Amino acid sequence: MREALGRHDIDTVYRLLQSDGYTRADIGRWAKPPQPEVSAVIKGRQVTVYDVLVRIADDLGIPREYMSLSPYPDPEHDQ
Repeated sequence: MREALGRHDIDTVYRLLQSDGYTRADIGRWAKPPQPEVSAVIKGRQVTVYDVLVRIADDLGIPREYMSLSPYPDPEHDQ
């Protein structure tokens, strides 16, 4: 998972979540994109926009530094 996050490989992140038993609907509720967008990413659509990557990290509770999105640790995730 950490390797996929570091590469911004959201497709693999979503697939790993699915392999742990989470559905596309679950992922959509957490990451807040419409379910068709989750499906598109799982089918290979790349996520490259910084703001979208930050939103996905924040919504899924992933520390931004795991995705190299912030040069400084996020204090909210250090608690």
